Amino acid sequence: MEKKTSKNILLIIMGVLILASIAITICSITWSPVLCGLALVVLVFVALYGFVLYKKPHGNMLKYAMLLFAAVYIISAIIIASQGDGIVAFSIIGTLAASAIFYGAGRLNRIEQNKFVFVIADIIFFVLELFTAITCPTGSFTGTFVLFNYFIIFTTLIIAYFVRYKEHREAGLNDAPKKK
Repeated sequence: MEKKTSKNILLIIMGVLILASIAITICSITWSPVLCGLALVVLVFVALYGFVLYKKPHGNMLKYAMLLFAAVYIISAIIIASQGDGIVAFSIIGTLAASAIFYGAGRLNRIEQNKFVFVIADIIFFVLELFTAITCPTGSFTGTFVLFNYFIIFTTLIIAYFVRYKEHREAGLNDAPKKK
């Protein structure tokens, strides 16, 4: 019972984070329309996965969410670096973390390896976004919150991955072609 309760609490946290991110990103769209638009695409897909699409457990949907997240993060890092809005080294570090997500998303069945890869990538996103929030203050709560969108998105994906791993694995095994 206690394990199910903690699982439900994590899923509620995931839902609150993603809904808050969507709301604040919509409110901040004038701050950076391209970056907020890219973040909204990922946020909506992750919200759909987190609230609806997870009901039929299957790793492919989670894999697509992670791949979309990593691709959008890399595009955003390139845009920020090309506009001179950020430090190029941070864009490179973030891109390497997103590349690690590409690697892990292709190997979702290896949860023990992915624990380290995903947690380290999430910590990198948090540190980069915290540094950005400190060095480039937006002057508003919503603007600062938007800076943490990628950390929030990937944190919700990690929660979904770890909490629902068993269900996804079993669904994948059931979908595997039978050997004759």
